[in-house]
Amino acid sequence: MANWYYLAAQLPAIPSGSDRAPPLSGEAFLELCSRFLDKKSMDILRSLSLEPPVKPLKTGSRVVDSWNEMENSLRLALAALRAQKLNKTFDGLAASIRPEALQAARTAMGLDNPLAAEQFLNDFREGCIDRIAGHGTFSTETMYAYALKLKMLIRIRKFNEEAGAASYHKIYDHILGEAT
Repeated sequence: MANWYYLAAQLPAIPSGSDRAPPLSGEAFLELCSRFLDKKSMDILRSLSLEPPVKPLKTGSRVVDSWNEMENSLRLALAALRAQKLNKTFDGLAASIRPEALQAARTAMGLDNPLAAEQFLNDFREGCIDRIAGHGTFSTETMYAYALKLKMLIRIRKFNEEAGAASYHKIYDHILGEAT
């Protein structure tokens, strides 16, 4: 228990909001955790992804398994709604879409600004992680939740309006055959 206290005490808080800077890098977080966690816990931490496998394997972690299930459900909901919008059939596992994931996907799809939609989805994801993790402080499950939030924050900080617009125009021009 004492080791958990020292690990948790060294972790900076992850503030809410998409305009915040990550309090530490993913590498620094893993290095710090490696001083306190066993090999199995570190293997799970290192394998965490914001894009879980479509058919996730059980990891032995309640937080990671629940995250993988919810994220897959959200991705299926988004795919189903996009297909519906394009009048296409969707052969995904619609039965495995959770109602809260479907509602979040509908809300995001209703937003006109893609960046605002992504920020909304990140807020939804962060809320899911909070609900999954609960209120414990001294456990590997808490470290997995922290790692997921840190990964989301690092990812959203890579979003850049100018770079996104330039990429969009490059792709659009290429599609129209106007690229040089």
